[in-house]
Order: sequence, then structure tokens, then C-alpha cells
Amino acid sequence: MRSRLLRNKFGVEGIPFKLIIIIVILAISLPIAFDRFNHWDADKTEKEIRNEITNLVTRIKMAYLSGVGNVDTVDVDFRDGATTRVDAIIFGANPNAGFPEVVSISYTIEGITQTILVQDPEIPMAEFDGGEYRSLAMGGGKHSIRISIERDSRFELGRGIDLFANVSVVG
Repeated sequence: MRSRLLRNKFGVEGIPFKLIIIIVILAISLPIAFDRFNHWDADKTEKEIRNEITNLVTRIKMAYLSGVGNVDTVDVDFRDGATTRVDAIIFGANPNAGFPEVVSISYTIEGITQTILVQDPEIPMAEFDGGEYRSLAMGGGKHSIRISIERDSRFELGRGIDLFANVSVVG
């Protein structure tokens, strides 16, 4: 048996050479495949967050159009992706506008912030807590959000409507 291996030079030299070729191919292709997976996961996570925000905004609009005193609780899931982290979801924080013109929802994924303006109707949103208004910020994961439509003249904004959506996390 030993003499057969010595006579077959391809058996001794061929297998390590094939392994080196396989390792080189993997070293070239794995980073490309992993990068594509990361981009796909980030796109998927962003689409899921946008869908959750769209559903939430629809519920806020329905409550807002129903008038003062309307209350609703919505369960949302701002889940992280396989390789993508959801940093923050912020309701009522328009970085380009001063308070109380708070008609936007922002989300941050992996340090990149996107803003969705709530339009038709423009609904002022804030969290009313202890006598002051503030933006509602939360991290990724599952949350129960309470929406209550309330009246406050600071939200009139020249529209003749003084309603706002009090958005708060209850669980």
C-alpha cells in the first residue's frame, strides 16, 4: 500500500492542491455572498418597519378622524433582522421643525435615520407625560402603543383644529 502511494504522485500532491483551490474559491466568494445577505436583510428589516409604521399611522388616522376621546391600542413589532439592528423609532420628532409641529415618525436602522411624514391629515403626535409634551422614542422589539385623541390649543397650528394624538407605550 505504501509503495502505491509513492508511485501515485497525484494522490499525494493532488489532494492538497485541490483543497487549496477550494479554499481560495471560498475566500473570494464568501465575503461577496455575506455582503449580499447583509443588504437583503437590511432591506427586509426596513420594509417590515415601514409596514408596521404604515399600519400604525392608519390606526392613528382612524382614531384622529373619530374625534376627541377616541382611544385605541395597537401592537407593533419593530424586530431586528438577522444581521441588522433597529436602533430607534421616534414618534412626533421632526428634526427640521420645532415643537408642536410634530407630524412625523422617524426610524433608525444601523445608525441611518429615515423620516416618514404623516400627511392627509397632518396629525400632531406627542406623548403627554406629567404635564409636558415630548416625543415618544423606543427601541426595536414588540410594543403595545396606546393612542388617545385629545384637545390642546397649542396644537391648533392655524388649522382651526386643536386635536393631537397622544401616543404612548403601554407594554
